Amino acid sequence: MHDVFLSYARSDAAAVDAVVAALERERVSVWIDRSGIEPAAPITEGIAEALAHAKVLLAWYSAAYPKSRYCQWELTAAWAAGEAEGAETRRVLVVNPEAKPGHIQPTVLRDHATLSTDPAEIARTVKRQLGRLTKPLGEIAIERTPRWYGANPVTPAQFVGRLPELWKLHSFLNAGTVTAISAAARAAGPKLGQVQGLGGIGKSLLAQEYALRFGACYPGGVVWLRASEGGAGQLPPPERHEALRTSQMRDLAVGLGIATEASTEAEIGARVADAFAQAKKPFLWVLDDWPQQGDGETLRRWLAPVPGLGRTLITSRGRRTGNLGACLRLSTLEPEDAFALLTRNAPPTTTAERDAARTIVERLGCHALAVDVAGAAVGLLGYARFLERLGQPIRALELAAELAADLPLGHELSIVRTLMHSIGLLPLHRLDVLLLAAELASAPIPLELVAKVLEQVDDGPAHEAEASAARGFRAAEKLSLAEEAGPGSFTLHVLTAAVLRHHPDHAERREKLHRAAVAAIDDFLEPAVDDNREHPRLAAWLPHARALTAETRDEETLRLLEKVWRYDYRRGTFLAAEDSARRILESCRNLFGADHHHTLASKQNLATTLCCSGDLSEVSLLQEEVLERRIRVSGVRDPETITAMCNLAATLRNQGNFRIALELNTLALDISLQVRGADHRDTLMLMSHLATTLHAQGDLAAARALLERALKKLRQHSGEDHPDTLQLQHNLAGVLGQLGDQSAARVLLEAALAGRRRVLTDEHSYTVLTFWGSSTPQVDGKRSGRGAAIR
Repeated sequence: MHDVFLSYARSDAAAVDAVVAALERERVSVWIDRSGIEPAAPITEGIAEALAHAKVLLAWYSAAYPKSRYCQWELTAAWAAGEAEGAETRRVLVVNPEAKPGHIQPTVLRDHATLSTDPAEIARTVKRQLGRLTKPLGEIAIERTPRWYGANPVTPAQFVGRLPELWKLHSFLNAGTVTAISAAARAAGPKLGQVQGLGGIGKSLLAQEYALRFGACYPGGVVWLRASEGGAGQLPPPERHEALRTSQMRDLAVGLGIATEASTEAEIGARVADAFAQAKKPFLWVLDDWPQQGDGETLRRWLAPVPGLGRTLITSRGRRTGNLGACLRLSTLEPEDAFALLTRNAPPTTTAERDAARTIVERLGCHALAVDVAGAAVGLLGYARFLERLGQPIRALELAAELAADLPLGHELSIVRTLMHSIGLLPLHRLDVLLLAAELASAPIPLELVAKVLEQVDDGPAHEAEASAARGFRAAEKLSLAEEAGPGSFTLHVLTAAVLRHHPDHAERREKLHRAAVAAIDDFLEPAVDDNREHPRLAAWLPHARALTAETRDEETLRLLEKVWRYDYRRGTFLAAEDSARRILESCRNLFGADHHHTLASKQNLATTLCCSGDLSEVSLLQEEVLERRIRVSGVRDPETITAMCNLAATLRNQGNFRIALELNTLALDISLQVRGADHRDTLMLMSHLATTLHAQGDLAAARALLERALKKLRQHSGEDHPDTLQLQHNLAGVLGQLGDQSAARVLLEAALAGRRRVLTDEHSYTVLTFWGSSTPQVDGKRSGRGAAIR
């Protein structure tokens, strides 16, 4: 335990020694780091622990202090403890050795916490402040790195400056915060801050740096949501945008340890909100790349739950976000910060190089992404040669005009030239990684995906493709054209992707990579997409499957879109599944015609999806169309026609139309008995469907007789643990329970539960339904209104 944590920049080590000696003469114990931290290193456990054990942080706030990310982390951690006590400056004392205070952030520290530079006076002031404090910082609020959901907390090495913006953003998000977490606080309005600006200006970097640097203020965690589909800030159709939200909410629920099987989106949202409310800790909720056309009403559905605890941080290129929250309009970098970014990897050594560097910064308009890319290029070319290339003619005028709305006025051409020149520095055999990335989503791209695509497109061995993927990424990373997004994955900025997509020299290769990506992802998803247990392994690939199927232009893309539908349907994200199902149906009509088998199957899949989401108004119409066309095209005895009869019967039964449902079930069973025979598995399942309709209309004796007959044969045909056998046991138990035979019903339900645990796992929705049925055996055997189609 010690009294003071002394925070200082390494260049000020000699100045702080006198302060340490003065504090020790006043018998104030001091902790000071003498080892130093490498620029890219994380905060060490020793420093975090030392800060947690101190009662106050003493900052030697020189001109060098705000340039140190680690000094700023120490300051904000202590600031967070003061905020938790209701007095931000209580735990932070500042010494300003400079002539003026303009470099000190936040500005409140300039007036209320700046000490004399006399060591003895500093020691006396610190001792007086310590007399008012009892608890160490760690007992109030010290979180080194809060848990992140939806993204990996990677320190952005290219982040420079922006200190006033970071503190301004913090004030936006925490204005009027109530210290005690009470019912009144939870009922308060949303705490919201917006960061708006041009593409590539550094909005997401600022949000990421804020979340890392101010993590101590958010012990409840950091939630990072992608707010637009392709990363270009464009608003997708409403249903697809809502599907994007609900899919990420489901992933967040899983990360929080919340069961999602057999749950509606509203139930999942309520459980997520409850989890944060129960934790009673502030949390940060980031909506990255909010669509430019997004309106305030739509935005409200995306905001953080538990407004008294959640702070919502939005990044966006647009201004149409209503009147919610305060807005920080992010401009280009300050010239000195842009110069520091340009020269961080290759410091200029001569006056000529420094002059060239400043000219490059000026020509690029201090645009953060362009300066970062230029900085990597000058490491290879030198400042003079890069500046010369920047003025050379290049086919960039058309693209610069297209991107003008996203770039600083008057600097579009230089920025596009910079990106094109840097892309041109990559050898052709290393360029494939970037060309492929430009075809995919802006979400993190697994290197495993890149390797599988390269293996397909080049028809080479897997180990060579893996090596090529890794080398291609590293080459692009050295040029600041791509950056690591976590272990085994990387991202590409949307402006870089736009330049690659418009590059006239690589259109044919991009198309070849696009087709190979469709095939590779389709192959990857096929064996596992219907198994919910495999979905966590597939999750990183799904954004790219969605990006590649945004336009369904051929049968290969259509097959991949069907995998996307199956993934969403199996995991219960029915809004997303509905959007895919409608697009599949439209594509099948265009590719195959209205009466084709694929078109009719896709129409049935849409009906199935709508049935599961509880929207029955359109289902019966779709199923009637399918049945009518099946009869006309294939005849009444065709297996697909029989399936269509049963699907329509299930919907009519759920709507209460038992008479027509019974007629359809009876007709389907009679045809199957004639065509397939009494012992065929499909015939036995049709008996079960007829029994379900009989059960629903109250004919329990007839339902029991059919189920007992079908179950006996199905056990012989498929075995005790087959999912169909277990379903029939569950259905028969419901009938027996209503007939009053509780003992027999319980035996069947317990057997079904044990089988489903073995076959489907405890988390599967059918297992959950059987568990509740076994707890309350007076059940009806129906599927909670979610009558899945018979396939």
